[in-house]
Amino acid sequence: MGHQIWCVPQSAVYHVGGGTLPNNSPRKLYLNYRNNLLLLYKNLPEKIRSRRIIVRKCLDLASAAVYLVTGLLLLVLCTAVSVAALTVPYERAKTYLNILFMDDKKLTPSTGVNGLVIVENEEIPTETQGAEMAEEGEIIRPAFGEQYAVLKCEAAGINVPVYWGSSAELLERGACQATSSVVIGETGNVVIDAHVNTFFADLTKIAPGDEVVLYTEYGVFTYTATEQVTFESKDKRYVNTTETDRLTLYTCAAQVLGTSTTRVGVLCDLTAKQFYTASTGEEGA
Repeated sequence: MGHQIWCVPQSAVYHVGGGTLPNNSPRKLYLNYRNNLLLLYKNLPEKIRSRRIIVRKCLDLASAAVYLVTGLLLLVLCTAVSVAALTVPYERAKTYLNILFMDDKKLTPSTGVNGLVIVENEEIPTETQGAEMAEEGEIIRPAFGEQYAVLKCEAAGINVPVYWGSSAELLERGACQATSSVVIGETGNVVIDAHVNTFFADLTKIAPGDEVVLYTEYGVFTYTATEQVTFESKDKRYVNTTETDRLTLYTCAAQVLGTSTTRVGVLCDLTAKQFYTASTGEEGA
């Protein structure tokens, strides 16, 4: 017919392997299975053809099952990661929305779950300019559920109300001080914690040397951060009482899924203690 056939034994032919279809294409997978069966059907002797094709079909079914299960597992994993990733912003937004629409409850006791009385307090001064201060003064012991302080750390951008006692409802509103610790102004360890996904999200930004201030209605107490610590929830060495004046701030270590048993915290030493004098209180009244 006018055509010639040449053989070049030294040549090398490279198979592209799916040049027109991507490797993860379902159609490519189907064509691979189909072509393998056709290859066996056309080239195997009739005596062994049926048996080999049956074995091949069983292997193909097993491979298809693995393919489907893998896809299903990836879908479940992606869904779980998406839900977990959306949980943290949702919880943070929920907390801030609660604060935003809480204006009608300020300074008014509110009864929560299990009869908890929560007292918001906007009368706590955070500016001391012009106020008469003294090194000694009277400490006002708060009631459980009462906001009695404001915690500020300009270096980390933290500005959070502090409640006496701890509960799920209080943690939605601010930081909580353990009732087993001393009242602010007393000698000992003041222990305060808050959620890592809301009020203490930037706690780890507090570095040694940074100033942390606690404002109360009866005085202002200034601390200096000395150490960042990491400990387990069962480890009580940082939250136990101390003979020296110390402020311990801590929260859970951030993680995507579940609640961590690891705590991260900051230890602070008291550097200044100032009480409002009686004349300041009379002027404020």
